[in-house]
Amino acid sequence: MQLDFGETPMTPEIDSVSATILVWADEWQVAEAIEASVSGAGHRVRRLEDDAELVTLHRREPLLVAQCGPRLEAQLAFLRGPIILVEAGRKASPALAARAYAVVADPAGAGHAVDRFVEHRQLARQVAERRGPPRRCSRCGRGFDARKARGVGTARRFVRFGSISLCGTCVEALRRLLRQAQAQVAVVEADQ
Repeated sequence: MQLDFGETPMTPEIDSVSATILVWADEWQVAEAIEASVSGAGHRVRRLEDDAELVTLHRREPLLVAQCGPRLEAQLAFLRGPIILVEAGRKASPALAARAYAVVADPAGAGHAVDRFVEHRQLARQVAERRGPPRRCSRCGRGFDARKARGVGTARRFVRFGSISLCGTCVEALRRLLRQAQAQVAVVEADQ
């Protein structure tokens, strides 16, 4: 047990990603500029040399910072993790832009985008750690019992909708009401 006498901060600090940030670019000048920006922000960087490394290593590492271009678009179907795109002299296609976590105009902005990604990831992890099991159903007030929830049946399970927790019975009741409302709408539409 560790006691806090004021020397340690009460809130956890947002630190950098422990894994390596992958950097990939068609042009070596752009790759060096991206690498300098990301490593200048305090992150470990690994530069990828060819397309095979791009496809295989991005599945294991958490983040890829890449230059837009036809080679990246050709590998888009194989990329699985989050991507930060750098539009250094090239415009990102709509498919690449939709897939990206962030799109920056120049390599100097890549470090800020990586910091933002790391911060969002840390905050999401903190929220997930704080979220405990539901206490009661928001609709009927039934208490949650973790031992019963492992059993068979939908009535014992709870479903979360943001901050609202519903027991299985209430979820089924809401589904029944929704089906009835849809059936009434269908009848009205058929009559017109």
